[in-house]
Amino acid sequence: MRKLPPLRALHAFEAAARHGSFKPAAEELSVTPTAISHQIRLLPHEKENALMEEIKGAESMPQVQPASAKMWAWLFAIAGLLVAAGLVWASDWITMQNERTIYTVDCASGAWQGRRCSGRLKAGDRYRFRALRARGEVLFWVVGSGEPSGKLAPCAITSGRNWTCKTGPDAGRSITLQMSRGRAVIRSDGATKPIHAVPKWRWYLLRWGIALGHSAEN
Repeated sequence: MRKLPPLRALHAFEAAARHGSFKPAAEELSVTPTAISHQIRLLPHEKENALMEEIKGAESMPQVQPASAKMWAWLFAIAGLLVAAGLVWASDWITMQNERTIYTVDCASGAWQGRRCSGRLKAGDRYRFRALRARGEVLFWVVGSGEPSGKLAPCAITSGRNWTCKTGPDAGRSITLQMSRGRAVIRSDGATKPIHAVPKWRWYLLRWGIALGHSAEN
């Protein structure tokens, strides 16, 4: 009668065949990879040789990540970049030439009651400001308008998002004389145009006919 192989050898054989490698099989059985190899050598030669050749071939090959896993990793990376780009676009955090744009809204078929419009909000003009720190000036204009640009001076300029200007000849054409953290500081003394503004993303929704609420941010 042919002698049966040891039970430990069968366990080692099964674990190594399932994992395709000695190391994970050894971790599962709480032994060393050398012990796994030794146990497998106690099996009949045909089984031992077949498994040993298969595992050696597998361990000599580079571990290739499944194509599906790579695809999902790329998709998540691209989605993350798109979200980050969308946030940067919506906040106007990165601008060219120290510029900042204020997106105004009008109250159609109604009247302003503080920040709230009793009618329907409508996308208004976009006022763009460019801070020239070396000159102590801030240029401004209405985007897409044929009107000439105006100039605010003298100005104390920290950055394109933070500056303060004195009242000058063009102050009445502007909507603000001060920018604080990227937001236009609205005056109530009549020195500048009265306006109501909303974030960039909301202004574009209004332009596309999608109204979210009846209030502006100032």
